[in-house]
Amino acid sequence: MGKLIKNHWARLIILTAAIYQVAAAIEGFFWPKIFWDFLTKNLDGAVKPVPALQIINLILGLMGLAYEWPLKFIAGSAVHRSIEARLIIFPLSALAAVLQYQATNAALYYMIGMGVYFWAYSEGEYDSTTLDILRKCLDALVEPASLSVTVSWMLPETSLTSHHVSPLALPGFTSHPFVVNDASSTKDLAFTHLVPKKK
Repeated sequence: MGKLIKNHWARLIILTAAIYQVAAAIEGFFWPKIFWDFLTKNLDGAVKPVPALQIINLILGLMGLAYEWPLKFIAGSAVHRSIEARLIIFPLSALAAVLQYQATNAALYYMIGMGVYFWAYSEGEYDSTTLDILRKCLDALVEPASLSVTVSWMLPETSLTSHHVSPLALPGFTSHPFVVNDASSTKDLAFTHLVPKKK
């Protein structure tokens, strides 16, 4: 049976939460309501007459979609690869969602997603789109003789120091064995001598 990749699962949960948050924000423009109005009326000014909370939820929901989908200019960036960044950003989205009546389910999904992301982080997983980025870099090269690249990758193991693994299979390229290096706090795969196959 396959191993659960928790950061991928968390990504789907957060995408669901972001979609729900956008839909709830739009609905809130027509039926403005604070979830906590049964306890206090002091927060009603956040939703009417100016729909400030709805706008905040709409922006945060769209940002969540752009971050987790992700948009082209975000994909592969250091922030996009960081689970820690998600654990800082998404609590703000959950806080905004829990205040608006229509968005409380989105807040619940955010909290579940953040819990799964924390689980992934505690087990040493790293969210990454590195292989796609590496392929794009290799495709962009016109006549590469050889290439040495270091990229981030998801490694659930946390006790690696220096370990040889099998060659990387990339279409159109011959790859010599690469090394997993955990000398620093970040875990890297060092790909060495990627040479185009002779046609």
